[in-house]
Amino acid sequence: PMPVSVVRHQLQVLHQLGLALSVLVHTCTELQIPCQNRKALLDWALGWMRAPASATLLPTPAAREARMRKALDPAAIASVAFERLNDGGLLISCVGRDGRANLITVSWWLFGWFYHASPVSVIAIRRDRFSYHLLEEVPEFVVAVPGRELRQAVDYCGSHSGANGDKFAATGLTAIPSYHVRPPSVAECLANYECRIYEAVHPPHLLLTPEHRLQPLQRQHTIYFAEVLGVYAGTT
Repeated sequence: PMPVSVVRHQLQVLHQLGLALSVLVHTCTELQIPCQNRKALLDWALGWMRAPASATLLPTPAAREARMRKALDPAAIASVAFERLNDGGLLISCVGRDGRANLITVSWWLFGWFYHASPVSVIAIRRDRFSYHLLEEVPEFVVAVPGRELRQAVDYCGSHSGANGDKFAATGLTAIPSYHVRPPSVAECLANYECRIYEAVHPPHLLLTPEHRLQPLQRQHTIYFAEVLGVYAGTT
């Protein structure tokens, strides 16, 4: 038999759906929505409510809690992040408008507080990299901090282009939803810094060394400044 707590939860959800339907009817009346449009809205709502229970019922509180990941102190975990940065690199997760995600390994990263309430994360990506185009489409990224056991995956992500395949699948890493940004976090990583870009400095610029500025533009780095919206542990 189904546990009493689950039955109670499902009844609560059904009650909420009924209230939502009542609000929908009232809103249609108040806004004087034409009858044909009103009927289409109500038909859609009723069809959704008649769908199988697995499609309509919200997850139980226990299931929601199981999906929660531990929030981490950005400053406390930064020392671990810089240690991994100097021993193989960090992973940057980004995603394009089409939802295609990619991982790139970086060996340069800045983190700290300036005049912002939130920490700031800075990365540099060359314009000839596949990830550059994704960052230009969706100005968000995740800095994933790998453990030493992921060194092979980190090396792979730094030596193969995401234009030629799915790096998550190739490395066996698991993409999981982030809380604040569209790029996925990495389940196997120690920490995931969720970042939203607020400024991109494209070359040519004086942030590069004189030697670097002699390179063709496609091989010069764009500097991305981003606000850190949250830092969360992986799930493994």
